[in-house]
Amino acid sequence: MPPFDAINWTARIRCNQFEVNSSFTVFIFLGKESEISDDAKQWSRSSILVGCDDIFVNSKPEHCANCKNNTDLATEGYVQLDDALWKSVQSLQEDVVTPYLRENLRWRVAKVSNLYHTDYLISFHSKLYQQTYVRLTARPPISHHLRSRR
Repeated sequence: MPPFDAINWTARIRCNQFEVNSSFTVFIFLGKESEISDDAKQWSRSSILVGCDDIFVNSKPEHCANCKNNTDLATEGYVQLDDALWKSVQSLQEDVVTPYLRENLRWRVAKVSNLYHTDYLISFHSKLYQQTYVRLTARPPISHHLRSRR
């Protein structure tokens, strides 16, 4: 388990919601390319799978006025990386994690019904976020909005 006072690492997944023309899942892995099966049905059981983001899409957007008006709508999801990083490199420090992620961060896309080749997901964008959290040493004051009214 990572220490509480640490940098927090998250992968942001951002892509066009309708680009694949059906619902799909983005899988995030930390490990070598050779450790990821060619069989998409095995990805959810992979020992190097960190997490996934499911994108739900209307499979017939032409019958949906809202879908027609939002064809360029981007969707975002997040996958927390801290626990997997801690297991892999026993650190969350930027100087250790950054080179590890450059070498080991992988992703795959699977349609609900079958594999979708990642090269065709043109709008896909992933970005790593880090935040620093600090343990509170004193109890914070209760906001007046949270106090019960009598």
